[in-house]
Amino acid sequence: MYGGGDHVVGGLPPVDVVVGTGTSIVWVLDGEGGVVLWSYSCPAAVEHVELLDVNGDKILDIAAGIAPSSRQVIMIDGDTQLELWSLSMEIASN
Repeated sequence: MYGGGDHVVGGLPPVDVVVGTGTSIVWVLDGEGGVVLWSYSCPAAVEHVELLDVNGDKILDIAAGIAPSSRQVIMIDGDTQLELWSLSMEIASN
């Protein structure tokens, strides 16, 4: 996931950890030591994250489900850490 080093989500160790903690921040942590590699600020609480390579660069990207207020999915580039796209939609809230 982290483009500047050996950290790749889903690869061999070290494996990064991606979490949405119910706040507006998506955190990417070093799986070996728990150090924050980077974070992404969303407009509202992040209720769910999924990892997949949507742009074909072989680096996993992050889909962040934002609810209940904005009911939005934000796709974050795992390499550049920038928003690839966002889409407002109906998302079932837990």
